[in-house]
Amino acid sequence: MNKKIKLFLLIMVILCIFVVRVEGVYMVDDETNEREFKKTIYYENIPITIEGQYYIYKESMKNNVSYEMILAMMKLESNFKNDIISKTNDYGIMQINKKYADWYGELANLTEYDLTDFKDNVRMGISGIAFYCDFYRDKGMSEELIFYYALNSYNMGINGYKQYVSNNTNISRAYDRRILDYKMILERRKYE
Repeated sequence: MNKKIKLFLLIMVILCIFVVRVEGVYMVDDETNEREFKKTIYYENIPITIEGQYYIYKESMKNNVSYEMILAMMKLESNFKNDIISKTNDYGIMQINKKYADWYGELANLTEYDLTDFKDNVRMGISGIAFYCDFYRDKGMSEELIFYYALNSYNMGINGYKQYVSNNTNISRAYDRRILDYKMILERRKYE
């Protein structure tokens, strides 16, 4: 093999390793990833299987949102129950409202979905919160503000939260405070 091809292949391997590490995923089979995940990131006290948490983790990383924030949202929204339907037509572990389901399905690139299916619900919910984060990031907001605006928009819609902010001096609500509290508990546990 000539030197240029060898150099090109070496550069490609290095780039692949860099990209894979930046995205937080290792270039090995799913079974190895899952074993590594269980050792380092899995939360035993959360009533979601390792396979379920691993799926949530992968979707979080793919969408550039905090895994712990997603778990905290699930805790508040459904107490980690996927078979729950609220009186206001919110479904599953991410409590996706029926009126936003088609839009969230589109954001998640799902042509067909089942709101009571764990993976569909997780993928749609994470795609929804990722949309709100990007929406506010594109408006030039700081990451701290994005946290409040994205979470509350997920909970009450963009216009609902915009109205809340215009009628209140504090942008924070009990919803985002409870998520932040649980997120911080999870992050502390990770480093204990």
